[in-house]
Amino acid sequence: MSMLTRCYITALVIFRALVPSRPGHVPPGVAAPSGYRTVPPGEISLYLGDLSRAVGKDGRLTLFFPSCGAAAAPFVLFRLKRQGYSNCRATVTSDGMLLEGTR
Repeated sequence: MSMLTRCYITALVIFRALVPSRPGHVPPGVAAPSGYRTVPPGEISLYLGDLSRAVGKDGRLTLFFPSCGAAAAPFVLFRLKRQGYSNCRATVTSDGMLLEGTR
């Protein structure tokens, strides 16, 4: 993935974490590393608009943002904590950012 695309996705995640869009329908995700739900770039605003729609039956939120950089982690963690999630963790890998939290 190009550096420009990685910067765009990171900026989009930061913006939508700070200024969430109106909640919409969250489509079923594709399983990613260790059961994380993959969030394609076109659906970032849907997932960050209403995080509770992506929570599993066990109360865990597990999302994977492909090609998202580490700069977005503090902003997404801030949003999770403001929404009442605990045990929040953002792990950045070479493929993207893994995000998890518990309700």
